[in-house]
Amino acid sequence: MAYLLNKDENGLYDLYISQDGKVVLGKNAYGLFSGYNKTTTLDVSNINTSNVTNMRYMFQSTSATSIKGLDNFDTSNVTNMSEMFQDSQATTLDLSSFDTSNVTNMSYMFSSSKATTLDLSSFDTSKVTDMYHMFYGSQATTLDLSSFDTSKVTNMSKMFQNSQATTLNLSSFDTSKVTDMSNMFSRSKATTLDLSSFDTSKVTDMSRMFENSQATTGYARTQADADKFNASTRKPSKLNFTIKP
Repeated sequence: MAYLLNKDENGLYDLYISQDGKVVLGKNAYGLFSGYNKTTTLDVSNINTSNVTNMRYMFQSTSATSIKGLDNFDTSNVTNMSEMFQDSQATTLDLSSFDTSNVTNMSYMFSSSKATTLDLSSFDTSKVTDMYHMFYGSQATTLDLSSFDTSKVTNMSKMFQNSQATTLNLSSFDTSKVTDMSNMFSRSKATTLDLSSFDTSKVTDMSRMFENSQATTGYARTQADADKFNASTRKPSKLNFTIKP
């Protein structure tokens, strides 16, 4: 059952969706709450997402500063989380219970998200192939991605462009299949870029990889990788990559 109520008679309506027990969603939750621009709070704790495979755009551009109930989401069957929180105004996101073991697409997932902290330590990214724009413009000030398995990722273009994170832990990154790193750290606020785990042997595009980056220190795995990073177009002169001691 779904119904609308205008409790305060201000012309804006509250949407209620209910049934006996939890509201069971089907396979496709594409854009379910996308563009909800008149609400400050979303409570999704009464939603059963165990059947969902597509969460693309689910909370994109929602104005809610708080999204309650994400810790109850069953995401074990989800394969697509691209743009899930893009432009979301939520300042905190509890994703500690997310099972991402079947997700293949995380492009734009947190692009321009207002969440200032992101704990992604439980994320299983072993099947993800696309991280394009994943943290573009993210407001998170620290990103510890040391648990990320990126062994199947082919596209990391603009992954951290305009990211506000001053520290990035990328120590687990396996980039052996990545072909595109263009603009990856462009305008990133990270002050140190330790890319000593990066294998760039298959990368064909590094254009503007570090354009306007705030980093002053950079580390590479090999001298060949360092040479490639240092040759990237529009790299700031203050940033120089060397082999990590």
